[in-house]
Amino acid sequence: MRFLALMVPLLLMGCSNSEYGSKLTRADVEQLATEMRVTIGDTPLVLPRIAVVNRDELEEARGTRAGFDRLEIFVRPFGWSDWEPELRKICPLLARRWVASVCDDPWAPVLQSLPYNRFYLVDRRAMSLFDRHFTAAGGSLGERLRGMRMEVGKTVTECDRDEPSGQDRCTAALLLSPHLVAVWPVTDGERERAQAMADREGKAIASFVRYAIAPDEDFGKLLPAMCELQRPEAKEGPNGDPCKL
Repeated sequence: MRFLALMVPLLLMGCSNSEYGSKLTRADVEQLATEMRVTIGDTPLVLPRIAVVNRDELEEARGTRAGFDRLEIFVRPFGWSDWEPELRKICPLLARRWVASVCDDPWAPVLQSLPYNRFYLVDRRAMSLFDRHFTAAGGSLGERLRGMRMEVGKTVTECDRDEPSGQDRCTAALLLSPHLVAVWPVTDGERERAQAMADREGKAIASFVRYAIAPDEDFGKLLPAMCELQRPEAKEGPNGDPCKL
């Protein structure tokens, strides 16, 4: 299991009662399928509500200011649920091609290129939001991020060595624009070292932001980019490989 050094505790976002509260209704599912339009730093973004972990927080702040400081994203097969039968009906309601491609397909290239779990898009001027998050060694994640020397388009990492396992457990950050930073955890895998993983996933996040969740989606450019950036252990699903079509 990959080590999640970004947030303690970091709860896995499955489709369960703990995430959605009481059982979902059709109206709830329709609401989760609608799109949110937000600006993080200097970048306008459009995502379905179901992909935004902190959607309630953003909704509460809407109207109080022009932009937001942090977006927490978790891309997964949204329509796969053993707990919420109504959620299985969400796929036809999703507007964008990227989210429809992952909704009922855990082998989708978008899923097999992005980080396994959550990642953040954050205003570079708001790194204090991570002051109560901790690195693998127990230090302040906010302090670590403020100390990183970031350049647009270059993924940077800082790691802690886990001596018992011999693995590096790292914080990765990518400056996507002057005020937009992606932040996520990486650790050594069986077939990919942490630094290589950070570089690959950083490129995938950059393509995701540019082609998937920009105001105008460009799935024609997103798909080939993600096909080139899939993790080494990526597998072909039962419906074939869309990268070969």
